[in-house]
Amino acid sequence: MMCLLGLAVLVFCIDRARKGSDFEVYLAAAKAILVGQNMYEASNTLDVQYFYSPFFALVLAPFTYLPAFVVKLTWLLFSVYCMYRIWKLLRSYYPVTSLTDTQQKWWAFLSFGILAGFIIDNFHMVQITFFMLWATLESINLIWSGKTVKGALLLGLAINVKVMPLLFLPYLFYRNKWKSGLLCIAFIAGFTMLPYLFLEDGYHSYLLQEWWNSINPMSAAHTLELDRLTFDLPALVAAILTTETGELETSYEAFHAVLTGTRLFFIMLTLAFLRSWPFRGAPFPLHQGREIAYLLLVTVLLFPHQNKYANVYLLPAFAYIFFYLMAVYNQDRQVFRSVFRYQFVLLLLLLGILCLTMTGSSIAGETLYNWLSRYKSITIGTILIVPVMLLLSPALLLRRPVPEKVMVKA
Repeated sequence: MMCLLGLAVLVFCIDRARKGSDFEVYLAAAKAILVGQNMYEASNTLDVQYFYSPFFALVLAPFTYLPAFVVKLTWLLFSVYCMYRIWKLLRSYYPVTSLTDTQQKWWAFLSFGILAGFIIDNFHMVQITFFMLWATLESINLIWSGKTVKGALLLGLAINVKVMPLLFLPYLFYRNKWKSGLLCIAFIAGFTMLPYLFLEDGYHSYLLQEWWNSINPMSAAHTLELDRLTFDLPALVAAILTTETGELETSYEAFHAVLTGTRLFFIMLTLAFLRSWPFRGAPFPLHQGREIAYLLLVTVLLFPHQNKYANVYLLPAFAYIFFYLMAVYNQDRQVFRSVFRYQFVLLLLLLGILCLTMTGSSIAGETLYNWLSRYKSITIGTILIVPVMLLLSPALLLRRPVPEKVMVKA
């Protein structure tokens, strides 16, 4: 069975590697840096904007001498490994012995299955999202396992390549991992400066400025997002406060104030998940699993220019939710009918899943599909997962008579 599954995955990856994808944009950026061009000018990267670091382009430069098919296939197979490793890392936060073998299989199936469309999008586009998610989880695991330098190095690399894991830097300091946080900052600076050894000083300085211009979250391009293919808070607020033709129904200052306030709300909500004074460790693994899941979820909301494939960042959140519900079910099978909290959770969860999965499906019909795309149902679905996670408090679960917590080695 596993051999057949492995063969099917290999065939799928080969098929995707033969077709056009975002990875070709990365390779185009690598070719541009070799000849001294500006890779942040879309005309130099197949007319698609490149948003990653000069260091990432420089690392890819040697691979431009290989056939693109070989490079893309290798990356896709690495992404499959990242998926395997991500799940193993997630399991380490949960007392999995409280679930039966069948339930553990359903746990994995549901967690991945809900996000199947986004997972396929990542393979279709040959994206780096699985690498980013793996690197974030792996670095946190290494740091909490005492491998401080390795963990900080990996997190610093991920932040340099694509700034999305940046939220985990203050998290390290909040959880009293000062050495890891300071080392991470040093590694970010090191990876940023490293291209100076291979590129002309003026050229690399110019690239760094262009990189900042392309990712600056305060720029108009990333504040007033009108692209139908982006799903984040800037895009949602813009959809609500603009007309069908993209005209603001309020002043830009008022729009910016609403967006900033919304972002601050979700940032401050992080404290509701941390639930402890700063500079202390997480109370227990299940607690840390939930707070890491929220940080990854809110990353998709806060950072601009998020396409559908970024929603694989919700995998840890769904892993937490489905584990929690199965564990509660094992403790008391009548709980969903007797406790309003769980009835409300199931309703919110269902609405969230529907919002996440209906966009992109022709089954919804063209009119409904266009409406869901315009008003960012994917973003709304992501937001609906937040109260579900808040209502499923680790303390409530662990106050019940459960099997002793067991940390599975990642």
